[in-house]
Amino acid sequence: MVSRDFHCMRKMDVAYSDEQSVRQQWTGSGYNVKCHVPMSARDIEVTFSVVGGRNICRVDRKDPQLPWIEDEMAGDPWKGWFCYAHCPQSVQFDVRGPSLHAYISRVQEQYDCTSVADTTPRQRADTADLFEVAPEEVPGIGGIVDLKKRHSEYLLPAEVILFEPTKNEIFYNGGADKTQFRHIFLNTPLSTVENATLGELHRLLAKCGMVESENSAFPRYMESHALRILQTCKFNASKAVDMIKTIVKERVMRLPIAEQDVLSDLNKGFIYWHGRDRKCRPCLVIRLERLGDMATDKERAVRFVMFTLEYALRFAMVPGRVENWVVIMDLANVMRTISPLRIGSMASTAAAIGMTLEKVYCGRMVWLKIVNMPGGLARVVNGLIPVEKKEKVSFPIDISAELLKHMEPHQLERCYGGTAPDLAPNETYPFHFFKNPRGEAALLKEHDMESLSSAESEPEDFSMHESTQLAFHEGFLWDNSSAAARGRWLEKAKMSSLTPA
Repeated sequence: MVSRDFHCMRKMDVAYSDEQSVRQQWTGSGYNVKCHVPMSARDIEVTFSVVGGRNICRVDRKDPQLPWIEDEMAGDPWKGWFCYAHCPQSVQFDVRGPSLHAYISRVQEQYDCTSVADTTPRQRADTADLFEVAPEEVPGIGGIVDLKKRHSEYLLPAEVILFEPTKNEIFYNGGADKTQFRHIFLNTPLSTVENATLGELHRLLAKCGMVESENSAFPRYMESHALRILQTCKFNASKAVDMIKTIVKERVMRLPIAEQDVLSDLNKGFIYWHGRDRKCRPCLVIRLERLGDMATDKERAVRFVMFTLEYALRFAMVPGRVENWVVIMDLANVMRTISPLRIGSMASTAAAIGMTLEKVYCGRMVWLKIVNMPGGLARVVNGLIPVEKKEKVSFPIDISAELLKHMEPHQLERCYGGTAPDLAPNETYPFHFFKNPRGEAALLKEHDMESLSSAESEPEDFSMHESTQLAFHEGFLWDNSSAAARGRWLEKAKMSSLTPA
């Protein structure tokens, strides 16, 4: 059982007949509980309730509105229970709702390693109604819904979930004593200066009427991003408030985005995720020659870029461990695609995409490699890069040598010096991820290989994305600016994915 919110504690009861036909009982309670039932078990019954006695009731998961299934005679919702004649390999029950109205929102069953979901159309995605709420309640990540395409089998391996960042990954070049250099913001202690600026932002948002008081929580859409926003604005709280307003307009108001609405553009291969670097950060590939008719449709381009970036935040990141991405921008053949008649509209679209990357998704990029750049564009492109970003941007001549400094060969397409197949535009989605992003060298360094068997030396390479929920990927900002701020995350942090102190 996986709780998709923290409204209340739930209980799961399991009853089954063992090999001797003796009835067995098991009970577990909490937010997330697991029960291991023998494969020989028969006549399995699973029921749920809220700690305190209230039943978890049945809903029609075939209907996007999830209406109650009621007793026609009494008019009350039926108690939710599930029966299995034989033991499935695994079943995951997602639970949502407050104590008086808790329900099972999704059931995912697995038989013989083949996933068979319970016909709900929102498998492997969050529900749209989670984002069709007041702006201040919109989650800080996600908003991509109705996903039908299958995720990569290596989308979120244990190696990524358990990655332990060093000081150089948490801070740019390990510069913990400097401001404006942090890469990892969540599930980690903050400095005195950072907490002071968060307090200033709390007070200014209250003064502007964006929150009730300086002791109120940040709006959810920016709560986990507050320090990232401040750092991008050079710790100027007034500029941060302006950026927050931009995020509401450019991100919150566009959500949710359904996969089907952007699927044709996903199949063009203009922007896509492909592999990770050795620090487990996902790699975004941008191929401008594939921009096509999106160049003249600003809104369409921005929604497509948002879907792609939200995908990584929702499924591929781990707060406190992996919070950034790296970028390969390929300008091959770009001059052939630029028409003098379309320069104006292309410039408008480029500006909109640039604002999305720079403001809505600020502070995420660790490095950008611009490859295959035509000679005539070098001076123009270099002049467009802000001074403070130039350290992150390079124009490698030897593409393979430069990228292989950061990524394992199997994480890169052959055209960039790797060993993975080059992808045609319609092969780039679903996005491609691969096992063992850190490489054999990291494995050898972390383990005494002579003391391990061959089985033990192999990293676990299956994806765990189906076992993680939105709250896991959203993470917590350890805001110590006041006792009220600290109280909002302290207990929840104990259930989060944390690196060693």
